[in-house]
Amino acid sequence: MTEHPILAGSLHENGSRSGAGLRGTAEADHQVGAAIAELLGPAPTFMPHSDRRTAERYPFARLVHLTPVEEDNCAPCGRPIVVAARSLSEECMGFFHPLPIPHQWMIASLEAGNGEWLGLLLRLTWCRFTRMRWYDSGGEIVSVVESPLAKEGLELTPAFATAGTLHAAG
Repeated sequence: MTEHPILAGSLHENGSRSGAGLRGTAEADHQVGAAIAELLGPAPTFMPHSDRRTAERYPFARLVHLTPVEEDNCAPCGRPIVVAARSLSEECMGFFHPLPIPHQWMIASLEAGNGEWLGLLLRLTWCRFTRMRWYDSGGEIVSVVESPLAKEGLELTPAFATAGTLHAAG
């Protein structure tokens, strides 16, 4: 797969890329960039910014499943929750949610098509309470990882039931 031209990232004089953050390796940066490009499609429309962000953000209105994980080994340590994504870049993801999230490390599971799930390891870095009584949060995309929802034998409970719960198929 070729890298999306807009998402290719900026190279600095020292050879590092904008958005490397904790990832730190060209391989990890490429994996994240390729995964984001595939999710956004051929020609996404970016959100203009005038703040300190170094990567272009794209509107991304999808439901995303966040699973809390241990920082040291990415082992799930709680039940997944469903959030409403609002923006996505090579560096970060922003989303809305109705209740506080007490975890800093999460795997964001996104439907990638054909029944497959894409997992992105996030380090949540900010949260603010909105006037509409929801939380607006976001975090750094650290790497592409296996989605906990991709494990065989698990499926999502129907939408009318408790959102984001998992149960054994069968």
